[in-house]
Amino acid sequence: MKHINRFGMIPQSWWGDTVAELPKELFSVLNDLTGPIRNSARWYELPRMVISENSDGIEVRASLPGFDPESVDAEVVGDFLTVRGEKKAVELGENERFIHREREADRLEETIKLPCRVDARNIKARYVDGVLTITLPRERPEEPKNIKVAIER
Repeated sequence: MKHINRFGMIPQSWWGDTVAELPKELFSVLNDLTGPIRNSARWYELPRMVISENSDGIEVRASLPGFDPESVDAEVVGDFLTVRGEKKAVELGENERFIHREREADRLEETIKLPCRVDARNIKARYVDGVLTITLPRERPEEPKNIKVAIER
């Protein structure tokens, strides 16, 4: 039953409750609309990277906890480095169920522009304790070659 006060307006207590609930409803609608987008590319699940440079080249350390080393891949094309990984979902047994789950199956792909060209033949990578370390030696410019020219007379 709606109560209307003498000014023809809905009572403040009803209006106050509605205003208090509005943000919750708004965020619920936004979560429904953006859920698939956020779940496909969550910023906090992208590889956290530390990139350092010295005179020999570049070292990239990417944090990939929970990823199987067989599913981690790194590729260099020109001066771009792409890191890819895939985490499989945990399979439950027949009489098991999740009580709480924060980690799920996930795929990630991150591409960064390197500050210089690298020697693709000598790139090294290792994956230890959830951290992928990629060593990218700097591409050395070709040394000038002195060619003696025979002059015919």
